[in-house]
Amino acid sequence: VLPLRILVLSLPFTFASMLLQWTVIAARMQTRLIPIVALALTANLLGNLAFVPAHSYRASAWVTLTVEIAVVGVMVVAVRRWLGVGPAARSTSKVVAAGAVALAGGLLLSRPAGGIVATVGALAVLAAMTLVLRVVTRDELRALVRSR
Repeated sequence: VLPLRILVLSLPFTFASMLLQWTVIAARMQTRLIPIVALALTANLLGNLAFVPAHSYRASAWVTLTVEIAVVGVMVVAVRRWLGVGPAARSTSKVVAAGAVALAGGLLLSRPAGGIVATVGALAVLAAMTLVLRVVTRDELRALVRSR
C-alpha cells in the first residue's frame, strides 16, 4: 500500500508536467521535448536499477516521484525560456498553500472518517482556502456562474 501512496503523491507533478508539455506541443516545439523525456526515462531506469535490488518495489515508487518532480522543474524553466511564460510566484504559492492545507485536512480525516469523507472534506477545505487566500476572487466566481 505504501508504494501506491507514494505514486499518488506523484500525480500532481505528472499532471503539471503534462500541462507544460502540451503547452510546448501547442506552440509546435514538440521536438524540444525529446531530450527532456529521454533524460527522464534514463533517470527513472537508472534509479530503478540502482535502488530496487536493495529496497524492493518501494524504491521504484520513490524514484518515480523524484523523477516527476525533476521533470516539472525542468519543464517550468523550459516553458519560461522557450515561450516567455510561466507561473507567477505569488499566485503559485497561494495555490500550493491551499493544496497543502487541504491535504492536511484530508489526512487528518482519513483515519477516523474513512477515504470518501476525507476526500469530500479535503475538497471543502480546498474550496474554502481558495477563497480565503484569494486564489479566485468572489467576483471571478460570479463572472464564471453568469457566463453559463
